[in-house]
Amino acid sequence: MMRKLCLVACAGASLIVSPGTMAEEKRAGAGHRVMAEYPMEALRKGHEGDVGWTATISVEGKVLDCVVTQSSGWPELDEAACRGMMKFARFNAALDNAGKPIESKFSSTTRYRLPN
Repeated sequence: MMRKLCLVACAGASLIVSPGTMAEEKRAGAGHRVMAEYPMEALRKGHEGDVGWTATISVEGKVLDCVVTQSSGWPELDEAACRGMMKFARFNAALDNAGKPIESKFSSTTRYRLPN
């Protein structure tokens, strides 16, 4: 069972996931709303951590692939970070020199934090 949370994904910024809160981060006019899921097991055990990941973005702006590049140390958090990106993230596609959409990569960190 997962607890759904809302956050905003922006290029070059960490994504902050905290149960029951909305995190907003902005980058030069681009903010993409993402739903993330804080795994119930991690909540019960008090697990927090930072998950580094790289996503492949399609010409339509959808996440085609997500790879964990730095583990939080907790598999349930690592899996949730990429699962949330694959399921909910949408981007404006990168453009080539001619202005045509191209496939691209986007790397960031999802920070899982429990409230104090």
